[in-house]
Amino acid sequence: MIILKNLQCGTARETIDINTAYGNIWNDKNSSLIHIINGNLYVKSFLLKYIDRIFLIIGFDLIGLPGTYCKKLKNKINRIFKIKTQQIVICWTHTHTAPATINFKGRYFIQPEYFDALTKKTIKAVEKSFNDMKKCRTVTFSRSSVDLVVNRIEIGRLKDINSLTSKPGNVLNEFNVVFFNRTDSKKIALINYSCHNIGITKNAGLILSGDFAGYTEDYLGSAGIDSIFLQGFSGNLNSKIHGGINKSKEIALILSGETVKNVNTGIPVEGDEISMRTKNIVLDTINGRTITVDIQILRIANIVFLFAPGEPFFEIYLNIREKINKSKRLFLIPVGYSNNGSIGYIPDKRYYKINEAYYETAGNYYAYGTLPLSDSSAEKIADGFIKLIGKRK
Repeated sequence: MIILKNLQCGTARETIDINTAYGNIWNDKNSSLIHIINGNLYVKSFLLKYIDRIFLIIGFDLIGLPGTYCKKLKNKINRIFKIKTQQIVICWTHTHTAPATINFKGRYFIQPEYFDALTKKTIKAVEKSFNDMKKCRTVTFSRSSVDLVVNRIEIGRLKDINSLTSKPGNVLNEFNVVFFNRTDSKKIALINYSCHNIGITKNAGLILSGDFAGYTEDYLGSAGIDSIFLQGFSGNLNSKIHGGINKSKEIALILSGETVKNVNTGIPVEGDEISMRTKNIVLDTINGRTITVDIQILRIANIVFLFAPGEPFFEIYLNIREKINKSKRLFLIPVGYSNNGSIGYIPDKRYYKINEAYYETAGNYYAYGTLPLSDSSAEKIADGFIKLIGKRK
């Protein structure tokens, strides 16, 4: 069992809608100003301290962040707070109604000044989470099923699907929450669901919002639960419903309601290890070049978070889970969109033979300005995670 008397955690957030004159990825250069501001965007800091080790999760309400920026930010946090860079993970909710912090589809790209302001806000959030640090009384885990997603390649994309009764195709419906219940009665939840954060599609180019991930956190805050939404392996998973802001809120009400329902029914975590590990993976592109990326795991007893870069397909997680659960009693939680948002999609190998998957398997150059990954990438990512999980501290 975890020695809870040695476990502490703290959380904080800062707004990052610093200059609303910046456009999101739905804009082009001729319409780069945001007209509707609906719901703040945040950077969130979650600190976990176990004896003398500190682990940090930074979560952004953003479309993505370049790998070069993530490395610089980790180094700066290391210099200021003395947290090892290997024990820091940076991730984002992949909301499309946020400042264009990746060069998506060649659209209007955010100016360097925004990144400077983003760094200052992040440092402030980390500092506040240190000040918020308190002892944990219990750590629990809940896993339930939420039927909100559709396989966008098998069934249809945004223009084809817009109903909760739609057939899903092959999908992942797991909704995971890790609750940290502190001695001061504060509850912190790390919530995870694999679903593209594009509930807002109507007038999306004129809106600045955290979309349904942001609204989920807001609703949970009103219920007395501090939370961070950790986007899953959702490269090929869209929400069944989308449209205006009210559709986004409808999704958020479902997810926040599921969280509240499970807050007192989670199972206690079991085990004696808390650690974070990193591994470099060399991926091949379709023209023979290579890209080196980082994957990370955060292990909290028998809970293991899998942090992957880019936009991974959910089948990668299923492959890992199938192999790991044959020998270990672990609960795996897939978190994509981490540490490097500039490499595009990581499709499962079978999709390279499906015409409907052309955008994800070969269109990365158009979408991200980078070379698409080869069909060996998913397997390399999965194998890397399996090796990381197999190591003990």
